[in-house]
Amino acid sequence: MVEVNNDNELPMGEEWLIFGNGVGLKTADIQHYELTAPKSLRVLRGVSIGVSHFHLWLAQNNLTVASDVTFDRDLQLPVDTEKINEQIVQLLSAKQPVIVRSSASDEKGGSGIYASDFFVPTGNKDEDLVRLAQIQNFIYSSFFTDRAKAQREKALPSQESGMSILIQPVIGDEHDGYFMPTLSGILTTINGEPVLRVVIGLGTKAVEMEEAIVLRGANISAKEVINSLPALSRADAINLVTGELESLRVDRQMIELATAQQEKLELLLREWQANFKSGKPDYLEFALAQNEQKPVVLQASPDKIKPVVSELGEPQGVVLCEGTDVVNTGTKFARGIVWLGEQGLTPDDLVYLANFNKNNRDYLLFVPDEVFSRIVGGSLLGI
Repeated sequence: MVEVNNDNELPMGEEWLIFGNGVGLKTADIQHYELTAPKSLRVLRGVSIGVSHFHLWLAQNNLTVASDVTFDRDLQLPVDTEKINEQIVQLLSAKQPVIVRSSASDEKGGSGIYASDFFVPTGNKDEDLVRLAQIQNFIYSSFFTDRAKAQREKALPSQESGMSILIQPVIGDEHDGYFMPTLSGILTTINGEPVLRVVIGLGTKAVEMEEAIVLRGANISAKEVINSLPALSRADAINLVTGELESLRVDRQMIELATAQQEKLELLLREWQANFKSGKPDYLEFALAQNEQKPVVLQASPDKIKPVVSELGEPQGVVLCEGTDVVNTGTKFARGIVWLGEQGLTPDDLVYLANFNKNNRDYLLFVPDEVFSRIVGGSLLGI
């Protein structure tokens, strides 16, 4: 049971503040992790707006969980939620970014099924209330996407579903009008092997596998991360004026500041690897910053060490690719891989693929995510 702390003098992220019932899996997982987390790590707390408020939102807008909803609809928050927002805005400090996360009943850390967004408070109460409400409506609306519906059918076909919201401060420091952590990343387990993904700046690129240092197994070390920093060219940061996420060029100062975080990174890796070796690894999202004395755990959930199973027998060599949505129609094995659109996709590529497919079968096809939306829209095929 998590206690509600109404002491507004405490900074956002230092104590839990819970409104309503039902915190969702993301929030529940990090709260559970906090119970046994090493004292050497800081587990980031936040504000939870429970699943019960999502159901109030459905009633307010004459919706059900089976409705078809888009964010373009004129959506309204219930009065009870608006009152809560007034309390939340009082906790926020101007130019101190927060992230407003989805925490659905079927969503564990890092899934990316539902929406989340960054929010830079202005200090103007009315403006901040409007922006916070807009993000909440955006997150609630993401409950109704086709991808979310498919996830729920797979994850909880017979359980009650819903959406809570988790608000946490963004960990980081200001750099010339931008805000970002010095280093951030993900620790997880893939094909029975520990995997570390690290970036300079916000962890968005670590999640998307863009501009990330990726280390596996015995190669995971803070020293190896530091040695690899010059390979990074871009870093995501929040523009404190516009509130938008921007990609910055990694400069020498960023690399020097990141290098200074080596001791904290070593500590984090040591604590995580101890759990991995005991057979009880965790999925962790983390951030390191100059103004934080400890590594900060942003999200956590139990991970599983699964044996690698293949219809082709024990894998040879190294697994080169990973994805969040690999095969939707069942498990397949393949004799080869086709990577379509590596340098940008054109209509000619589809023609080449069609010709290739006439004489070949049992291959894995890798395509950019945006291909499918472009095909549906007709722009790719010129129709």
